[in-house]
Amino acid sequence: MVATLALLQAVASPTAHGAHAGGLAGVVIQAENGAPIAGATVYAIGPPTQRLTTARSGTDGRWRLPDLPTGVYRVVVRAPGFAPAWVEQGEPSEGHTGDGESGPRIRLAPEGGREDLVARLVRAGSISGRVTTAAGVPVPDVVVTVEGAPVLGTPPIGQVLTGRDGRYRLEDVAVGERQVVVLPNRMPSNRAPDRGWSGFFHPGTTSRDQARTVRVRAGAHVSDVDIVVSLPSAHVVTGQLAAPDAAEDVQVRLLSNGGRTVRTLSYLPRSDAIGPDIVEAGRYVVWARGRDGQRTLAAWQSVDIGSDGALPAMSLVETGTLRGRVRTASGGLIPHENLVVGSVLWTDGHGFEILGEREVQVLGDGSFELSAILGPRRLYARGLPEGWAIIDVRMAGTSVLTSGIEVGTADAVDGVEVIVGPGR
Repeated sequence: MVATLALLQAVASPTAHGAHAGGLAGVVIQAENGAPIAGATVYAIGPPTQRLTTARSGTDGRWRLPDLPTGVYRVVVRAPGFAPAWVEQGEPSEGHTGDGESGPRIRLAPEGGREDLVARLVRAGSISGRVTTAAGVPVPDVVVTVEGAPVLGTPPIGQVLTGRDGRYRLEDVAVGERQVVVLPNRMPSNRAPDRGWSGFFHPGTTSRDQARTVRVRAGAHVSDVDIVVSLPSAHVVTGQLAAPDAAEDVQVRLLSNGGRTVRTLSYLPRSDAIGPDIVEAGRYVVWARGRDGQRTLAAWQSVDIGSDGALPAMSLVETGTLRGRVRTASGGLIPHENLVVGSVLWTDGHGFEILGEREVQVLGDGSFELSAILGPRRLYARGLPEGWAIIDVRMAGTSVLTSGIEVGTADAVDGVEVIVGPGR
């Protein structure tokens, strides 16, 4: 206690160190005995735009961040072997544990700095375990973390990747009851098994009953915290894509519902072969695109992947063009600039935004031309006045708003009317 008081007095005393206008300063000590902690990293989150500023504590535990803009800050401290903690203004806040998702706000006024900041660090614990499927298969390259890491914006605290055997070890975990979770993984793993499941779009522990709750004690290690996750099944798919001999830049994409590009499938031009690739079970659109001189080529197929097998055979064909005019319900021109029109492939009740397609600017007379498109299309518009939307799409006086427009090989579809107005 005597050592703690001496350190606090030294840091808070303007005569000892001199008031530093526009800066933050303080001390990092051990919570149990008040001993200074050297080499701790201090993270200050504050203006402008939640900028992250860092400092290191010296051998006496003191740190300083000079010349900071005025405003409100949150400051968290990390040191090896200790749990992260918020800095306090003098005495600890009543009931504050120091490891919540938002710490005390420290106001830095224009007339001077703050020299009374104290971080009391508690010895941390550690956690280890294994992430597997329900069948006991290890899950590599997924992120395991402890819920409630301090301060959004600081470097990750308590996050690790599982190894090839699915094992992980979390260090510097705050004491108390902790939830260990597996974060959603949207990066492919090159260490995933060749069959059975894929490293793509792993859902993580999406509910609390899938996470593990453990009690961590200071300086203690909690082992065998194993987590079972459900992984989407995956299948080996192959296919054939017939392309003209002069076709160039051919790419094959696998798109999920909603139009997100899931991945690029492997394609061997000399054999017209697609795959083999490992793909998760589900409903997709396979979309291919290439060029033959000035012609744009494309092919598409809606597929339901539920087992190993071959995709439907496809052939690259010349794409078509769609021309039309945007007008108001009364037949007038739209009173707005920077209007663009685009289209999506529409199948199985979903729109698929094909990579490489482009929107086009609507001209002053309301006309537009969409090229290099193929298949059933629905139109969309961006840049409409606020509150406006497409209220109908017509061809030869017939509404095609819900049915869409079919663009076949080398088709030139003309006379499309896109009617816009205040949304219904």
